[in-house]
Formats: sequence, structure tokens, C-alpha cells
Amino acid sequence: MLLESLLQVWILNCFEHSESPLGYSTYFMSSFMSHSCFPNVVWHYKNEDVFVLRARRSIKKGEEICCSYLAE
Repeated sequence: MLLESLLQVWILNCFEHSESPLGYSTYFMSSFMSHSCFPNVVWHYKNEDVFVLRARRSIKKGEEICCSYLAE
């Protein structure tokens, strides 16, 4: 049960990294953003050293930055 619980914590708090084979990863910068099913930003790595964050819609001053933890 402990292993199953730890696996679920890992899977539910990670981003899908690849579909075949299925793999998950955690990322430092995106871990600071909250999840939303209607996110206002999308992120990706341009290369190994460049993290790109783009607005998906207008973001009001003071609005929380949220991304989707699910694959697009």
C-alpha cells in the first residue's frame, strides 16, 4: 500500500514526459505554478537551458499564473 500511495503521489504531481513508453517528469520552474483546467499560461523548454512561459489569454494584474499539469 505504501508503494502504491507513493506512486500515485508521483504520477499526480508530475507532467507527462513521453507517451511511448509512458513516462513522467518533475520540473523545477513549473512546480511553482498552480494547476488549472482552464490555464492562463502554457510552458515548454526551448532547449535544455531556456524555459518559455506564454500567455494563453489575457492575464489581469494580480491574477494567479496557472498551467495545466495534463498533456495538451
